[in-house]
Amino acid sequence: MYKLNLPISMNTINKHTLPIYIEQAKKCKANRIFIGGMGTIYAKNSRIYTMPDEIKTAIDCFRAEGFEVGIWCGSLGNGHALMPEQRPDEKMNYTQITGINGEAREALSNCPLDKNYVKDFQEGIKRIAELGPDLIMIDDDFRLNIRIKVYFACFCPLHLKEYYKRIGEEIPREKLEELILTGGENKYRTELLKLFRDTMLDFAKALRETVDEVNPNIRFGVCTHNTWDMMGTDPLEISKALAGNTKPFARISGAPFRNLNVIPIVEFARQQFAWGKDSGVELFAEGDTYPRPRMNV
Repeated sequence: MYKLNLPISMNTINKHTLPIYIEQAKKCKANRIFIGGMGTIYAKNSRIYTMPDEIKTAIDCFRAEGFEVGIWCGSLGNGHALMPEQRPDEKMNYTQITGINGEAREALSNCPLDKNYVKDFQEGIKRIAELGPDLIMIDDDFRLNIRIKVYFACFCPLHLKEYYKRIGEEIPREKLEELILTGGENKYRTELLKLFRDTMLDFAKALRETVDEVNPNIRFGVCTHNTWDMMGTDPLEISKALAGNTKPFARISGAPFRNLNVIPIVEFARQQFAWGKDSGVELFAEGDTYPRPRMNV
């Protein structure tokens, strides 16, 4: 049995368009609505700060018509704004996700080891939870790697300090790549993957604790990227950390717009479903354009 998840951007929802969206969602037999376009939720100019009443009204109206309603928001950032609403209202001095060569983007690529960033992001998630959605889904920027102009991350000062502590020695940055990425099993690669895993899971658990303070019944999940084996963990484990005591869910990676040849995309989606078989995680597939319809099983 398939269900249709329909994303709608908050910047197009108002008292005139809301009835139209409800009518169209019913016509296409959607089961679940994900409201996106929240902006950068840790910044005070995001929609969760500037128009919470309007978001709450949209949630309540869609739910009253029989839809499950989720809020879809960004997380660590892609290193650049995907829409005007993602630009912070002030300079955010968070530690940026940094490549092994020391290069980093200037903003919107935030390291989850930065306690100030985690604190501000938790406040944003709390405000979303207080709006009363059935689900919260964070986007596929919940990753350390596959970033524009950031090669193999994260090796920011915070990560390097913890990494050196774990391996018991300090290594010049120019020596790291050879030690970690070449040769057989060694402590440099093993401890790095453990550190990456702890980084992502600790952040996910902190966010779940924040949601639980408001409502432990809200389902909380993640959009995956092509990062099933680069962070010492995988989307299934991350989904379960975010889920708490609810049923975990994840949107897999596989939008056809990533490749003009649709066959590899379809096969990658099938592979991810195979990896998630019997995991207990609800998986649903990515559509082909933005906003993208979602199908789940």
